[in-house]
Amino acid sequence: MLVSWINQFNIQMETNSYPMETLFSEFDTEHKGGLAYENWCNLNEFVGVSMSKIDLKKVFKLIDR
Repeated sequence: MLVSWINQFNIQMETNSYPMETLFSEFDTEHKGGLAYENWCNLNEFVGVSMSKIDLKKVFKLIDR
């Protein structure tokens, strides 16, 4: 699942030429230098990653420090 998310995310980022720093700052609505789960899901939806919220939550738990 993590590999699938990474692949989808990278493809969408390259296809749409999204600058990661800009996206991150736009979705870091609390300006804490990190993304809450809901903001992270919104970022993925905006970018075009097509995964269920359940799968996104699993990936988030894997990569969240």
